[in-house]
This record gives sequence, C-alpha cells and structure tokens, in this order.
Amino acid sequence: VNTMAEEAMAKLIWEMGGEQKSRRIARAIVRERGVRPLGTTAQLAEIVEQVVPRRGARRHPATRTFQALRMAVNDEVGTLRRGLAVAVGLLRPGGRLVTITFHGVEARIIKGFGDAAVKSEVPTLRWVRRKSLKPDAEELEANMRSRSAQLRVLEKI
Repeated sequence: VNTMAEEAMAKLIWEMGGEQKSRRIARAIVRERGVRPLGTTAQLAEIVEQVVPRRGARRHPATRTFQALRMAVNDEVGTLRRGLAVAVGLLRPGGRLVTITFHGVEARIIKGFGDAAVKSEVPTLRWVRRKSLKPDAEELEANMRSRSAQLRVLEKI
C-alpha cells in the first residue's frame, strides 16, 4: 500500500475485494501515504472507514480491502490456478475434482477452468455439478461461516 500506483490499487481492491468504492479508497490511501507511510493495519482500516463510514454495519468497511490485499500478497489466484492444473493431472479417468469456494473470484476461476476443459477440442473434464451446491438452513444454523460456501464437481474423462 505504500508503493502501489493508485489505479493498480483501485483495480486490485475492486477485482479481489469486490469493493464498490475502490477508487475512493485507493485515492485516500495515496493521499495519506503522501503525508506519512502507512505502518499499521489500524492506520489502513481508519483510512478506509473515513471513506466508507460504518453506519451500523456489522462488518467493518475495511474487510474487503484487507481481503483484496491478502489475496494479492499471498498470490491466492495464481496458487488456485496452479493447484487446479496439478489436481487434474493427478486424477485417473472417472476421478472427481470437488471444489469448495468462499469468494466470488475463486468461484469464477473454478467455473472458467472447468468450462475451458469441458469445451476444449479434446475435452479432459466434464461437469458433474457446475451449478453450485450451497449450504441449507440446517448447515447455516450449525455453521454460520459456511454461508458463502459453494461446492462444484468436475470429473476427468
């Protein structure tokens, strides 16, 4: 956050965090770091909260920004893509690749990966379950953190 260009940061926060006010947040971060470099997560959270006031929301307004930064720093998208390719390579014909995603970016990667394999000139996979299976009311009651989980299944041909 102390060196990234404003446009790149806004794009990252938008694409990885799904934050609608990503441009305003990036602009505020760049403005603040011009005064003094950011040194703590509390500083970053405060900047975001000034741009996106809490207004009684249960989730902190900086959650999506922190998510986007975490995903970029850990190369989570690249790791997922590489992991999918390796997993399919380990499957025997009839073997199934079952994925559970917790974020829209992850879900889009799984769908894109599966669709590309299914629609290629020589298909290597077929969808067993492209439409995601989501937790039912009973699961949500037992495990509220499962609320964003989406399960999909591909089978090696």
